[in-house]
Amino acid sequence: MAVTAPLISNPAENRGPVLIVWFVAFVCVALAFIGLRLAIRIHRQLLGWDDLTIVLASIASIAQTIFVGIAVHHGYGRHIGDISKPELKKAQFWFYICQICYKCVIWPTKISILLMYLRIFGDTPSIRAYGMKFRHLALGLMAVVVMIFVATSAVGVFACTPVRFSWDKSIAGGHCVQQIPWWYSYAALNISTDIAILALPIPLIHGLMQIKKRQKLILTGIFLLGGFVCVVTIVRMTTLKTGSGAADPTYNGVDTLQWTGVETNVGLICACLPLLRPVLNRVIPWFGQRTVAGTYNRPTGQAAVPYHSNSAERKQRATTNDRSSWQKWTTQGDTMILNDISTHGPESRSSSQVGITDGIFKKVDVETKVENLYDQENERDREHDRREVQMSRATEMRNVV
Repeated sequence: MAVTAPLISNPAENRGPVLIVWFVAFVCVALAFIGLRLAIRIHRQLLGWDDLTIVLASIASIAQTIFVGIAVHHGYGRHIGDISKPELKKAQFWFYICQICYKCVIWPTKISILLMYLRIFGDTPSIRAYGMKFRHLALGLMAVVVMIFVATSAVGVFACTPVRFSWDKSIAGGHCVQQIPWWYSYAALNISTDIAILALPIPLIHGLMQIKKRQKLILTGIFLLGGFVCVVTIVRMTTLKTGSGAADPTYNGVDTLQWTGVETNVGLICACLPLLRPVLNRVIPWFGQRTVAGTYNRPTGQAAVPYHSNSAERKQRATTNDRSSWQKWTTQGDTMILNDISTHGPESRSSSQVGITDGIFKKVDVETKVENLYDQENERDREHDRREVQMSRATEMRNVV
């Protein structure tokens, strides 16, 4: 049965330009974050599957922005009565393509985050979270995300019979799935997977008992910033009913499409944040600073000596092998965003073990440092630390002599 659109008309009202501004602004910000991420990864020769996936998602976001511009060119954003029938079909066709691109941004972004988790936490099989092996959890959730991606994309493409009825409502006998129930079901799947992905690494972060509370909060905050995507998704969901109105879809649907652009690009930004700590260290100098306050364990029979990060005593003691444990931030290699290092006597001279949770370790090379530990790619800082250690050792030798 053909659908005849009511002739709602007001030529002075055109929301298309605002729609383009929203999309272009957010995609530019997202591309800036992705560019920083790739610059860091290329500089360290650490490009991986998570980076490739986020690049593919960003390409889909760029395509979505272009297709929105084409839809606006053909009348999307204006009242349906102000658009000729040929132009209306073109506008609705490009809107249909935008919906496909939307899914090609959202779900690959989630996959990229899970691949990043596997690079950070998942290469040690014994790491556990929520009573299960973390790697199994991440891979299982990734499989769920991939299946939802395929299923929802298929429903989006074949929502109408024939497919052409999605943008050409003049076809006799055409019909579609009920939009509102489908859109709300999709939003529920989207939000639930976001929450699961956000919650996945939190037990590992809070399992690092030896780092200070502020550092735990910073780490947790970085990962939970992705929760803003959930907020945007909920806001977008509130616009679905109005945007789906058959009376004037090209005008009323602008709000939903605007928040679609925000959701996709904010997701890309949040996927990059955990890997941008070196940049944050330069913008916010205290961000990567490690301060340790507590008790320095002396050899058996000697009293414990209090120490602080700015203590000369700590600088001298940092070169000894009887230190019980120390922590450092690291961005070197395919290791962790945060490493909790514990040395284990003579065996630790060639290698030490990184404690993720109690009794769980990962082999990494250890370089002794004596001051607050900043970004390890800064060679000048490392050289300064080495010289300081050498001076401390020379002072100790002179005192002995």
